Amino acid sequence: QCRNRAMMTPWLWMIGLGFTGLVVGSFFNRPVCRFLQQESPVQPPSGSSRHQALRPPFLLLEGGTAGLFLLAGWRYGFSGETLVGVILAAFLLPLAVIDLKTLLLPDALTIPLLGVMVACRWWIGPEPWVWYVMGGVLGGGMLFLLAWASPVLFGKEGMGMGDVKLMAGIGAAVGPYGTVLALFFASIIGIVFGIVF
Repeated sequence: QCRNRAMMTPWLWMIGLGFTGLVVGSFFNRPVCRFLQQESPVQPPSGSSRHQALRPPFLLLEGGTAGLFLLAGWRYGFSGETLVGVILAAFLLPLAVIDLKTLLLPDALTIPLLGVMVACRWWIGPEPWVWYVMGGVLGGGMLFLLAWASPVLFGKEGMGMGDVKLMAGIGAAVGPYGTVLALFFASIIGIVFGIVF
């Protein structure tokens, strides 16, 4: 009986994590829709059809958040790193949806992400807290430099301060090495996306 209970525990943990992801994704859905309604340049019809036109698909926020929560749980198991991973996922997916539709990253999400990551890393993490602060400074600093240099070098704004705050939050979550990897892969994906579209 004890053996059966031990075998069931990981499954119950993952089911609970997936359900929590659905709830968190649903929680973020309404603010994302509200922001999209405010910022959308093309106003859809009034009433419920307008809300449906701007509402991200169910699988994108609720299902996507649940999937990312499960991925973090599978990767890190029952640990503090899973908590950091699910918090990061809970913020990143709504930010990605908003950015994709409006090219904006609202302070209402980027600043709390940075604050929560810095606070989490005070207690959780295999490295000292300063390591993660260095990641935040590196990520935010590199994008701040790019945001400052873009108008000088290219004559137009390359990115906004929302990108800077977002990368500072990601850097605080993953540390300096993870920050460099995130920037590298983001650049590669951005180049491919730019070429294709």
